[in-house]
Amino acid sequence: MANQEISKLISTYLKIKVALEAKAKVFNGEKKVLEGQMDTIKTALAKFANSTGQDTMSVKGVGTAFRAKKDFVSVTDWEELLCFCLAPIAPGASQEELAEMVEASNLNYLKKGVMKDEVKGFMEAWNDEDSDLPDNEHPERAPLPPGTKYDVERVINIRKA
Repeated sequence: MANQEISKLISTYLKIKVALEAKAKVFNGEKKVLEGQMDTIKTALAKFANSTGQDTMSVKGVGTAFRAKKDFVSVTDWEELLCFCLAPIAPGASQEELAEMVEASNLNYLKKGVMKDEVKGFMEAWNDEDSDLPDNEHPERAPLPPGTKYDVERVINIRKA
């Protein structure tokens, strides 16, 4: 290929890239407006559900709105969580020694997150078998791995009929 052909290809590519970015910006702006409208509708449905005690609102041929729980797990103290994770491979190590291991390791290559299913499994393993509460009814009462946080949010989901 000659330099002129390469120049034309690169130039055309960059023009297309700019056009695509401009269209994406317009789309994202319109998307935010529509998502805001959807959130307003969900809020109205949630208020109605709360005032009537309904968990499900269905209209034949249209769709169904229903309340659900959405749970979240996050890291509140990365070093504390890493020490907890390292403890089984360094039995008998003090918290200070585990912290030194974390500091000296290459753990900075890891993302600062935690797997929700693993945290929930940890919580379930600690559930009191003699409790009269159903499993996961009050997850905030179960102990968490050190350095983690568990939250539950009530949401409205909507499905087409």
